[in-house]
Amino acid sequence: MACHVYLEVNYPLLQHARVSAIWNELVARHDMLRAVFDRSGSQRVLPDVPELIIDCASSGAEQGEALLDSVKQQMGHRLYQPEQWPLFSLSLSQLPARSVLHLSMDFLIADWASIWLLLGEFETRYQHPDQPLPPLKIQFRDYLLAERGMDESPAAPARSCLVAAAYSSVARLAAAPVA
Repeated sequence: MACHVYLEVNYPLLQHARVSAIWNELVARHDMLRAVFDRSGSQRVLPDVPELIIDCASSGAEQGEALLDSVKQQMGHRLYQPEQWPLFSLSLSQLPARSVLHLSMDFLIADWASIWLLLGEFETRYQHPDQPLPPLKIQFRDYLLAERGMDESPAAPARSCLVAAAYSSVARLAAAPVA
């Protein structure tokens, strides 16, 4: 069983080629969008990946909801293979008065805050194509190295005790009878 998110974001009419170009920029910018995991759970960030293909379908007003339902059925419960890139997918539905960006993503590579960051960066690049995004201050690799440094610090044993105590408290609450 996977932990997965599917969402639909409504926009004024979008150009498919621009949407694709921007998301490919984001894949190059964010290492976790290029991450895969082996069977032991080890993460690997792929230095280069093929171009991300974003499906696009158009529909008239009468078939619009049927198109959205069809895409939702295809993407809404998608299971990704952790060892195969990509661990997310996008699709664009073009309706007469709006576009719907469909996003399906495995939570192995992003949490909610990261997803909102990605959507914000997409919108910034789409609305301001000549404005580059600011350089990232940190990548996931930097976070892992910092975490490893904390595990090796003199404070690590005390931190370990605090975490164990917190888990113990949660376990006691979970075992308590519920009325």
